[in-house]
Amino acid sequence: AAVHGYLYGLIAKLERSADREARSRAKAEAREAKAAEEEARRQEKAMEEERKEESKRLAVARQCVDALVSKLEKAAEKAAERAAKAQAKAARAAARLERHTQKQLAKQAAERAAATVQEQALAAGRAAMEAKVAK
Repeated sequence: AAVHGYLYGLIAKLERSADREARSRAKAEAREAKAAEEEARRQEKAMEEERKEESKRLAVARQCVDALVSKLEKAAEKAAERAAKAQAKAARAAARLERHTQKQLAKQAAERAAATVQEQALAAGRAAMEAKVAK
């Protein structure tokens, strides 16, 4: 009976030891799970922060691109206005040149006509002189 009691005591002691070990293992696993959960939460938070930062950077880049496009559009408009003004100026200059050329041509024609009239007058004068001399 003493051996029997000793064996029951030994078995109870082993069971308590096994229970302590199981509880200890369960606590360690719970701590590891909690630590893993905390790490996952921390990484998720870091990733969310990174996404927010990236979103901010993209927004800033988008604003820069919009500003550049706006500046380019304004510059293109100004260039088009300057080109239109230059074209109008060239057209006015061409019209002035055309008028000047027409005046020059008219002046030359008038000079030729005057020269022709003068030659005819001289020829008529000569003919009159010859007619006088012939009388």
